[in-house]
Amino acid sequence: MTTASGARRPGESALAALGLAAPADNPADSSPHAFPDGGTWRTEIPSVEGPEALAVVLKESSRLDVPVHRISQGSGVWMLTDAEIIEMVEACAERDIELCLFTGPRGTWDIGGSTRTDSGGAGLRARGHDALAGCVEDALRATELGVTCLLVADEGVLWTLHRLRARGVLPADTTFKVSALIGPVNPASYAVYEQLGADSINIPSDLTLAHFTEIRRASATPMDLYIEAPDDLGGYVRMYEAAELIRRGAPIYLKTARERVRRGRLALDLLARHGAEVGMSPLGSRLPGTLRRFPVLDDETNKD
Repeated sequence: MTTASGARRPGESALAALGLAAPADNPADSSPHAFPDGGTWRTEIPSVEGPEALAVVLKESSRLDVPVHRISQGSGVWMLTDAEIIEMVEACAERDIELCLFTGPRGTWDIGGSTRTDSGGAGLRARGHDALAGCVEDALRATELGVTCLLVADEGVLWTLHRLRARGVLPADTTFKVSALIGPVNPASYAVYEQLGADSINIPSDLTLAHFTEIRRASATPMDLYIEAPDDLGGYVRMYEAAELIRRGAPIYLKTARERVRRGRLALDLLARHGAEVGMSPLGSRLPGTLRRFPVLDDETNKD
């Protein structure tokens, strides 16, 4: 497996000359995991809300020579017409890019007021049976139109969709991505999302490098991380840490926010300058490999 462990650290030579060299990497901190294709990192452009925005992203990615593995959306399947979804599916398929659409409705779209309080209430989770049913309807509709990746923000929705996938109601190669807005912050919770059916998991952008290593000792599920987080997620910029984030967190999707494609180009250029560009998955790669799941039991098994 190729890793970023041989990468040059930012300012390495200049600081070493002043007697300020960084301590040597601890081999135990390196993630032992990779994508099935052997790569350690992939790219994602998030918050691409419709065909018009997608066209701009694809044009810019070609102009700036930014390789893209996945494009995701933040509003929801229900915010798009069938024609718009098909247009996005076809545009991504032409370039062998995975398209990931959000299931809805979610708490912030619901009539409940608790999400607007200082506590945040239940956040983006699906409130009640109707919201759960709406998420399932979105998943069925999207996959029927050719969408292969669904973004979820509720543990119950994730487990329900995974069970439907296991039963063949959703295509077996459908992948589920956990939203950054409910991302786990410790290795135990990360591993639970894997067991519930997650194929990639967003973690908050403020986790420390030590947290990455702890998570990787508990789970091999691909990690999604904003290396430049939106303001409402803290606004953190971690581009100079990209090589170390790969070393600790592989397999990992590197995400950018503002000026999405151009910032992606900046991150790729930085990785190249530091000798850490090796290890990218081949374009078109999308599956996470074999992951651990809770057993999905037949209905009859649960009866007394």
